[in-house]
This record gives sequence, structure tokens and C-alpha cells, in this order.
Amino acid sequence: MTTGFTNDYANGYVSADGFVGALTNGNPNAPVYAPALLPNGLFNETGTVTATAGGGQTNAVLLTAQYTNVNVVATANDSVKLPPATVGSFQVITNSTSNSCQMFGSGTDTLNGVATGTGQALAAGKTAMLSCYVAGNWVGPIALA
Repeated sequence: MTTGFTNDYANGYVSADGFVGALTNGNPNAPVYAPALLPNGLFNETGTVTATAGGGQTNAVLLTAQYTNVNVVATANDSVKLPPATVGSFQVITNSTSNSCQMFGSGTDTLNGVATGTGQALAAGKTAMLSCYVAGNWVGPIALA
């Protein structure tokens, strides 16, 4: 039975008491990437993400919320990394800058079938809506107006 919520807004996740231990092998400090409702009934979101300069999957900033606004892309192809693609997960990423950013999967995850080391561009001012129906593969439209 849930007795309350563990909130970590700075890191972009919220999970119910007891639920964290079940998903993280007892490590209460590990982030939970499954969609989690906030106490107000809304899904978690973050409005301030800076894409990592230089691009590339290795150094890309890891997205930890279901709804993300990338509000700093200093130079074209600065990068963000999706959380692990687990069945039932979803991500909505908006690039509210004037530069294109590059999105990568975690580990060996693919993005619309594209190898994770390649990534896919999210154009300036556009949004991607991604879902995971098969473990390890994010799918969905990118560059929605």
C-alpha cells in the first residue's frame, strides 16, 4: 500500500513508496524510468534541459522525465539521451531552441530502428513523441510542429 510519494523534482522523477524498491532491486536512490504520476495527478516533466555540447551518445545528457523541454542547444547537434527503452514507456521531447539537437538511445537502444550511436535529429522548434512497444526500441514521430 502506498503511504506517500518520494519526490525528486531536481532529477525529474517521482515514485510511490515501496514501488522504488520493487523496480530497482532495493536501491532507493536509483531513478525509476517508468511513467509515474505526481501527487497532483500529472505526469512528471522538466522544463529546463541543456543539451550536452559536442554531440555524441557517450556524453549526452540523460532525460529523466516523460515530458522534456530542451531549452538550451548552444550549437547544432548538441545531444540528449533517452532513458532505457522499456515496454510501456513514453517520452515527449520538445526542442524550444533555434538549433537542432541530436537524440540518442541508452546503451544499445534504437530510435525508430536507427542504431543508437547514430541518433536522430530533433529540429529546432519541433517535438518528438516516442513510445516503447518492444524492449530496446523507441518509436514514434519526430519533428512534429
